[in-house]
Amino acid sequence: MTNKEYLSQVYHLELKIKQLKVRSEEFERLSNTVPGSNYDGIRVDGTHNQEAPYVKWIVKKSEVDNKIADLKKELERLKVEILQVIEKLENEDHKNVLIMRYLDTQTWEKIAENLYCSISTVKRWHNKALELVTINM
Repeated sequence: MTNKEYLSQVYHLELKIKQLKVRSEEFERLSNTVPGSNYDGIRVDGTHNQEAPYVKWIVKKSEVDNKIADLKKELERLKVEILQVIEKLENEDHKNVLIMRYLDTQTWEKIAENLYCSISTVKRWHNKALELVTINM
């Protein structure tokens, strides 16, 4: 795993959490709907499902919500770990660029604006910082 891939883990984990939140919201919406009876189909089995149709969506939402909670804990642990790695750098500009880029997931333009410098300078600091970062795996 490269330094960039290591630092990018926060972004990918946040993206996964956002996607799961969308699924959770959809399951919430489905759990609040009550479908009508379907008399068009031919019943093959003789057993009648005793469970309300919306129960499966409630269960799925609960499973997704539990997964989101686990991922949020993992995200916080990962942020602390990455911050410790970044803090080992000596140059404050390098630290700031990496924190803004990988922990705050800011764009190059926003980082340049915050640091009062050009985008090319930010990218130069970023590349140098990536070279200097040491990951303890």
